Amino acid sequence: MKITESMHGPSRRLMGTAAAVAVTAGIILSSSSRASADFVAPDWAAQGFPSGKPVPISGSLAGETQKVPIPPVVDAWTKAVVAMAPNPIPNLSVNGELGAPGWAYNPSTDITNCPENTWAITYDDGPGDLTQQYLKLLADNKATGTFFTIGANVVNKAQWANNLQLAYNAGHQIALHTWTHRRLTNETTEQIIAELVWNALAVKQVIGKVPRYMRPPYGDTDDRVRAILAAFGFRQVIWNVLTNDTAIPAGDTGTWKVADAVKLINNTIKLGPDATGLGYLPHTGGYISLEHELTAEEFTVAQKVIALVAGNKYKFATVAMCDARSDTDADRYMTDADPFLKFLNGVKIPVDRSGGSSGTAGTNAKSAGLARGSTFSTMLQKT
Repeated sequence: MKITESMHGPSRRLMGTAAAVAVTAGIILSSSSRASADFVAPDWAAQGFPSGKPVPISGSLAGETQKVPIPPVVDAWTKAVVAMAPNPIPNLSVNGELGAPGWAYNPSTDITNCPENTWAITYDDGPGDLTQQYLKLLADNKATGTFFTIGANVVNKAQWANNLQLAYNAGHQIALHTWTHRRLTNETTEQIIAELVWNALAVKQVIGKVPRYMRPPYGDTDDRVRAILAAFGFRQVIWNVLTNDTAIPAGDTGTWKVADAVKLINNTIKLGPDATGLGYLPHTGGYISLEHELTAEEFTVAQKVIALVAGNKYKFATVAMCDARSDTDADRYMTDADPFLKFLNGVKIPVDRSGGSSGTAGTNAKSAGLARGSTFSTMLQKT
């Protein structure tokens, strides 16, 4: 059985209040789950941000019935980002069909591994109700993690924006994960740019920084996506080992269980970098693991993974440390020398969307970013 990071539809990544309450069963939130006394969530609507609330869609996979709409396309943003591209953005199929140029791991551009005996713990799809549980877990293990953040979740609830700030204040690396968690190869260039600008702008409004690193949802990328990311100045992060924690249903009652995720990590540690039969990407004895931060089952996996990593004497690191071999603020976040930060600093709040066109809400599987199944980086055999 092939296990993929996309076995569950992306709607579970962007959660409404009822769903968020449901997945916290069995998790006791700490007393610090209240917002920080000095934190005031932005008035996102007054600042011109689109809503982060999912809306009904038709035509879906994995039973998905709701999706956050693609954020508004702003023509001025598209022109500015395209003008920053060091090379022309290729005109590839928006459908992102398997076999399109560059639809595979590219060692010259994609970050997938860490130095020997180093492990970067990464958590996707937050912030959410459980973020503070992950912060405590990392603190208890004296570990620093990297959080790949969805823009719509940042604006969805004041507590979630607060949790993002708490993660930043605790010294963890904050990175980008688009606005809606759609497959980027299924979006137009204009839509991809909108996903990333809105994502970066929301994060900047909370932590005052623009992340240098981003991860495409599902690891779904090609040479067009890479060219767009290069225009922004973003570093694209994939992974070389995953837990498939999103495939674990509530109650751990499915065919893929917490125990399977733990076994996967155990096998990775036991067999080492030559264990090509497991299907993860090449590396030199260091790892970037893909995990998620929204459900009780995912948190249980996170607890077990971090114990295994610590117990096997790996050094915890951020993605920036694995990539740049240093971990300064300038390694993690853009500086005044970066053209995209200069551009974003010029975006006035409230945001002026004039001259732009609205993104679509996704009325069918393809426009919702759900046309394909697994991606290149998720072909991992169950062992």
